[in-house]
Amino acid sequence: MNENDLTLYIILGSALLFAFLVHVGLLVFSIFMGIPALIIHNSISIVSYGVAFYLLREKHPTVAGIILSAEVLTYGLASVFWFGIENYILFYFLMVLVMQIIIPYAKPYIRASIGAGIGLILAALLIVCPHVDPVFSLGRFAVPLMYFNIVVGFAGISVELLIGNFIKKIMENLQQKQIETLESHAYTDSLTGLFNRHYSEQFFKQLREKAHESGPYCVAMLDIDDFKKINDTHGHGVGDKVLIDLSAIIQRELRKTDTIIRWGGEEFLIILNDVDLKTARSILDKLRLSIADHVLKVYPLQIKFTVTMGVTKLDLHNIDASIVRCDKYLYKGKKSGKNKVVFS
Repeated sequence: MNENDLTLYIILGSALLFAFLVHVGLLVFSIFMGIPALIIHNSISIVSYGVAFYLLREKHPTVAGIILSAEVLTYGLASVFWFGIENYILFYFLMVLVMQIIIPYAKPYIRASIGAGIGLILAALLIVCPHVDPVFSLGRFAVPLMYFNIVVGFAGISVELLIGNFIKKIMENLQQKQIETLESHAYTDSLTGLFNRHYSEQFFKQLREKAHESGPYCVAMLDIDDFKKINDTHGHGVGDKVLIDLSAIIQRELRKTDTIIRWGGEEFLIILNDVDLKTARSILDKLRLSIADHVLKVYPLQIKFTVTMGVTKLDLHNIDASIVRCDKYLYKGKKSGKNKVVFS
């Protein structure tokens, strides 16, 4: 079920519940009045709403909406015939008219046809009723019923307008959150929780746009030494745990202003904010030592691993060339013994 359908079901369900409760109240009122016809009609109305609820649950909102509209119109016409229009029963017609505008339970031409019919019925009643005597006299119940109809009329229209807009707003917010969640998943590495390579395009674009507002950057490529050997010896499950542990160490050791991206496999791209190359090398060397001292415990194993890094200044006007350079220094470190930070 999509967001629009869910919104429709909630709004239409709220309208059905409101109408059901109104007729329960009217049934009690009609029992006190002692008018059998009104008791029977309200009982039929309550059953009709039960059927409409069932149809809505079975995903037939159009039929449920038509039943709701037809029942309110039928009750309104019967009430006008029995008691006249002095008790403000015409508010019921207005509720159904507003419903055709607010609740998209059917195709527009169906709702427009029903709305036009309601308009014609209202006009006819206003012309004819003043010249026709009602069947029943309400007596001392006339004023209470008048106030009841006024309250129900205003409450019904308010429910349709306020709840409809409120639920639509909630659904729009939920939809926005879902979009943000999807975007987050698109830019997040599922194993480590770090940003993934797709995120780098957006990130570097933002850096270029704010280049005049921020300090110098350095970029580093980090690679786990002999990672293939770890996978081959202990299995990819252990290799995954190494990646997860390493990601946690990098996040713990670096600053909040630095950015870490899982570049691919066992490679991580690190962007250090507002540092010169000497400071960057110091930060990364401290990180390297923390990693080398760390012991990954995967019962019954105790695994140690090291990393090699290449680091250079980040040229915001030629980011790809900067990444190629730090990659070059990384492999220079690999060839010269590993477990080191190499910089230009």
